[in-house]
This record gives sequence, structure tokens and C-alpha cells, in this order.
Amino acid sequence: MKYSMIKYQFTNGTAEDWHREIDRFIAALDSDPELKGKISYRCMKNRDDQRRYSRATSFSNIAKRPGRSRAAT
Repeated sequence: MKYSMIKYQFTNGTAEDWHREIDRFIAALDSDPELKGKISYRCMKNRDDQRRYSRATSFSNIAKRPGRSRAAT
């Protein structure tokens, strides 16, 4: 397993916009036949401010193969 942690500050749009975008992104990961079940993505919010954290977990070498590139949709 390989973990990636992303830390960012929410500054534009509404919280509902952020939730919709994260839901769309996770749904795309879950519905991709090559990635389904191989990547887990979780989002967390700091309760004291607007900082957000995302954790991606790769359960397979699919995300680690050299030369592999996927275009974002």
C-alpha cells in the first residue's frame, strides 16, 4: 500500500460546492474500471479552521507503474 496526504486551504466557493466536487471526484475513481477497488480517497476538514486534508491510498501497483499517465476528466 502507498499513502499520499494532501493538505489545502478551502478559499473559493461554498462548502456545498466543495462537497459536490469531492463527491464527483470520488465517484469517478469508483466507476473507473481500471481503478475501482485499487484506490481509496478520503477527505477530512479541520474543525477549527478551513484547512482540508485528503488521503489517497493505493492498494495496487496500478498507480505506481513507470510511464503510466491518465488524463483528468
